[in-house]
Amino acid sequence: MPKPPKTYRARRNHHILPIAIILALTLVAGYVFLCTCVNQSQQILPNVYIGSYSVGTLSTAEAQRSLTSAMSDSSVHAELTLTHGDWSATYADDGLGDHDGTGILAATAVGRDSLPTMGYHYIRHLLGQSTAIPLSAPLSEGADAELRIILKQHQQELADRAMHSGWFLDSEIFTVQKGFPIAIIDIDATLDDVHSALLTHREGVLGRDATTDSASITVPIVFEDFTGEALDFTAIHDSIYIAPVDTVLDADGNTVTEGIVGMDFDVELAKAYYFATEMGGSFSIPLIFTHPKTIAPDPETPDTTPPVEPEIDLEDLPFPDMIAEMSNIVRGEQARKDNVARAAAACNNTIILPGEQFSFQSIIGNTEYLAVADDPDDANSVILGGGISQMSSTLCHVLHHTTVDITEQHLHPSPVDYIPNVMDAKTDFGALDLRFVNTYDTALKITSRTYLLNGNTHLYIKIDGTRPDQYFIWPRGNQLSTFTPEPIYRPDATVPLGTTITAQTALDGGDYSISKNFCLSDGTYSHAETLSPYQYTGRPAIVLYHPDDGVPVT
Repeated sequence: MPKPPKTYRARRNHHILPIAIILALTLVAGYVFLCTCVNQSQQILPNVYIGSYSVGTLSTAEAQRSLTSAMSDSSVHAELTLTHGDWSATYADDGLGDHDGTGILAATAVGRDSLPTMGYHYIRHLLGQSTAIPLSAPLSEGADAELRIILKQHQQELADRAMHSGWFLDSEIFTVQKGFPIAIIDIDATLDDVHSALLTHREGVLGRDATTDSASITVPIVFEDFTGEALDFTAIHDSIYIAPVDTVLDADGNTVTEGIVGMDFDVELAKAYYFATEMGGSFSIPLIFTHPKTIAPDPETPDTTPPVEPEIDLEDLPFPDMIAEMSNIVRGEQARKDNVARAAAACNNTIILPGEQFSFQSIIGNTEYLAVADDPDDANSVILGGGISQMSSTLCHVLHHTTVDITEQHLHPSPVDYIPNVMDAKTDFGALDLRFVNTYDTALKITSRTYLLNGNTHLYIKIDGTRPDQYFIWPRGNQLSTFTPEPIYRPDATVPLGTTITAQTALDGGDYSISKNFCLSDGTYSHAETLSPYQYTGRPAIVLYHPDDGVPVT
């Protein structure tokens, strides 16, 4: 059979091309028509949300009304809490005003940035692509005003608590009180954070009835950057510095120029202590006194009489360096504070020569003390001299900052709240003592006193001498183990049957060591020494029971 002529195939291909062109033109025309419809339509594209609320396929006016209704339905009396450290304040209201329409306008504009692409964006949203627009609603005027009042009131509280740095001279001591800076609240930034938190919460509940929800929102207060207040120690030094002047005699021994004792302090040491002290704390450094020399003309005939060696006068011994110091607050009843003050006065100006042993009991034993409750929870625990152990414990804490040999130290049954762990020293007349041997090559001097500051009684103890090296010592107690003593059970017929009464609560004991960290004057760590063992024995609980019940089974 003969093949069809080639003209037949050409005629068939000639029909396909026009059909393809017509289809392409139809598609283009349809897409152009779709873009035109989208452009002229007032409806928002499908799958467009404001927050979690769908406004897709709605007209601009319908979306405005729908969002307003949704905002009202999802309104929650949220509990907004502003925080700053231990301080907090609560504002119990939703806090947002009506939406401002910005979100609706943004939702309407989705996919309409360019006419040729409008159909493309419509098809993509129709097939499942979604676009979320942030909710736009201002803080209500009431919320803005009330939150500003709360923040301004807290700002005033912070200003009232602020304390400026200051200094004073006391005998041989230069004392500095480091103040609390005035923290400045950034009110606008804080309200911005509040606004953002409220919007985030509202976006999450749009479109559902949230009137039964309990909303709790916490926003920390924002503060402006503040570097704090620093004292000008150079200016302070210049204001108190006294240059020493030597005594000048003439040939007849008459005074030509009266000598003046010079007074000074180490500016760099003061700066180092200041920046190492926490805000609100204080520190003291010794004043430096330069005694005048006596200058007289050389006699024509020198005196060949050998000098007589004077006896040691303890009051003339030099104590150029502050070896260690410590202060803490004395709490409790007035009698306890009086006892601490009397013990401090008894120890004040005590001088310990090289190799000499110091005994706390021998120093304070001749002082009259008051009766004080040893345990605030036990009315029958009145003892003579209650509070003296705070003096011995604070002194012991200072001693652990030195290299003296502490030969006797007794811990309390458990740690005390005014001294770091393992640094305390319990004393008891005729039984327990605090002793140490001066291992330095020069004499040491104890300065101890109490003073009032901001309504509190403070105990201050300092040890002066000659520092043999460049090290400062920072001790630290290390807990190795802990245990609770077994309770003690005592029969008592006054206890109701079937019950027990705890007459004394238990205090945990534990094993400890001490790390003595040696640092250079600039704070650089050098090395450490470990001292052990130390043990808090703890205190057992005393439990009373009725004899007919028998000893409780644990």
